[in-house]
Amino acid sequence: MKKVVIGSLLAAVAVVGAPGVAAVQADSRTSSAAGSICLYEHDNYKGGRACFSKSDSNLANNRWSSTYRSVYNGASSMRNNTGYRVHLWSGRFYSGTSYTAQPYSYDADLTKNSGNPSFDNNAESLKIG
Repeated sequence: MKKVVIGSLLAAVAVVGAPGVAAVQADSRTSSAAGSICLYEHDNYKGGRACFSKSDSNLANNRWSSTYRSVYNGASSMRNNTGYRVHLWSGRFYSGTSYTAQPYSYDADLTKNSGNPSFDNNAESLKIG
């Protein structure tokens, strides 16, 4: 019985100490905050970050985490860590054209999606659900 417990502990230590695992856990930018959608200022989840757990009809009222510039028309990538579809809209108050992010999805470059217009630097509001 003692051998099984010690073996399990060694396996757990090996996983925690494995290369890449600690880096993923330490860098919160690689995943969204639980239950929210995070928009990023640049492609590949770089630059400022702004996370939302509820709909927002006017992204102009929000700032990027690191640059403090307005999120309005500034998102280039996103991670949807909600169980809901999230719609990004090209106009305030959920107007204009929309981009739909499926539940638990991500997009490293909002330029590379099928839609007119491209949603790179084009989101003005977002609706969860």
